[in-house]
Amino acid sequence: MRCVSLFIALTLLLLLAGCSRLPADYKQNKDLWESENVSNYSYKILITERFALPEITVVVHNKTEVAWSGHSGTLLFLGSPSSINNVLTIEFLFERLERFLREEGRRVEVSYDPVYGFPARMTAKAIYPPVPLPASQFTITGFTILSE
Repeated sequence: MRCVSLFIALTLLLLLAGCSRLPADYKQNKDLWESENVSNYSYKILITERFALPEITVVVHNKTEVAWSGHSGTLLFLGSPSSINNVLTIEFLFERLERFLREEGRRVEVSYDPVYGFPARMTAKAIYPPVPLPASQFTITGFTILSE
């Protein structure tokens, strides 16, 4: 009985250790982003999930999205901090990247901004099931810190 309990405890410990492993560059860059404490910024993002979306300009104030606009400058979203879920803040992109990195059966390629550490480009592709799923991708360009 004691051997079975020890085996179960060791198995759980190994499983938990495997689930928490993230690449060192992820942690270093996330720490860099957090240490910069950037609250107000804008950037352009190109997202591809099942199909490519038009490039979007995102404006973030006090770490909360306040506006999105399309490539022609057309306002796509303007709202108060409580009206959206902050799906395009850099913090959210780090969360999304972390989910992909922890997910088994997915190959993730990422490059980080060398100055601020945010994920500037990410591609996550399923390596199984047998029918390949489209890759999830995003590319950030034109990152600018905004004044208060």
